[in-house]
Amino acid sequence: MLRRRSRAAVTAALVLAVGAGAQTSAGAAATGLAIPAKKEIAMRLVSSAENSSLDWRAQYRYIEDIHDGRGYTAGIIGFCSGTGDMLEAFLDERVVEMHKEAAHDDVSRIETAQRRFLREGNLDLAPPLRWAVYGDRYSITR
Repeated sequence: MLRRRSRAAVTAALVLAVGAGAQTSAGAAATGLAIPAKKEIAMRLVSSAENSSLDWRAQYRYIEDIHDGRGYTAGIIGFCSGTGDMLEAFLDERVVEMHKEAAHDDVSRIETAQRRFLREGNLDLAPPLRWAVYGDRYSITR
């Protein structure tokens, strides 16, 4: 269990570093993990910890129920469908992508509607459901 937690901590730190290092301003010289060769090394480290393989690209298509009580495990760092982290990662990335377009600069719908069901643990979407989008309130009672 401790080994698994240590692996998860290392993996999380590397994934955050890869994401943070990939952002450079236009025309600025790449540094750290924004350098393709450095990012490749970091991704291989992550994959070795999570997948026992240096081939991190092959992990994109990976999804399997490994019967550990956490639903399906998927992707490079093993997001799990039963714990909500797979959906959290998807929503986090969706916010990043939405911010790239001026028409989508208001991402409050992610927090007030979509992420709400994750926080409440209602992944089965069992009624009653109550949420708001852009100030408009909605409910489904049955």
